[in-house]
Amino acid sequence: MKIVIIGACSKIGMEYVKLLSKKENDLILIDNDKENLINIQNKYKNKVNMQIIASDIISESKIKELYIFIRKENPEFIINNLTFYNNDKFFDSDSKETHYEYQLNSLYLFSKLFLKDMIKNNKGYILNTLSIDFYNQNILNADYLGLEAYLKELTRYVNKVLKKDKLNICFSSLLLKNRKDLNTIAKYSLKKINSRSTDIKLKMLYNLYKIFNKEK
Repeated sequence: MKIVIIGACSKIGMEYVKLLSKKENDLILIDNDKENLINIQNKYKNKVNMQIIASDIISESKIKELYIFIRKENPEFIINNLTFYNNDKFFDSDSKETHYEYQLNSLYLFSKLFLKDMIKNNKGYILNTLSIDFYNQNILNADYLGLEAYLKELTRYVNKVLKKDKLNICFSSLLLKNRKDLNTIAKYSLKKINSRSTDIKLKMLYNLYKIFNKEK
């Protein structure tokens, strides 16, 4: 299977690289950390065929450029792992365009472009990782909370359409809070995706929240 992992150098991204580095897979890793990408490639070069792309995905033109390059490989599985967070208050930001707008644009557009190809082929998987901070009302950043809420609802809507049209495509989201057991969470999400469980879209992911992120 040909797999694209965006944000491959993040902690959860690294877990997916580790789990998916098998001879039967071809990996395309995207991250802005070129040095770490090279280290990852050297570490797994004897286990899996791997391409690395050092790039930010912050503009529509860059996203489309990467899409045109990657689609030639006909990837079957896209992992969008671009969530990030800072604690700036909404009214303290001086920037007209925030990082969250860039991230929303990249996740939304990248998913939409590849979904079109997957619909034509009637197969494929897309996983968007979403921060569990959506459930933490103590977080002050309104932009961030709005982004996560939007992506959750996007996942819900896309799956309704896919199910209605009886398409063999899995479009899902993963909520993260507890970063201590990312390997277990990554394994579980891949297992559910592979089984194409109807619960993976939201119910399974909320269950992940309850299982792995119980308040102390």
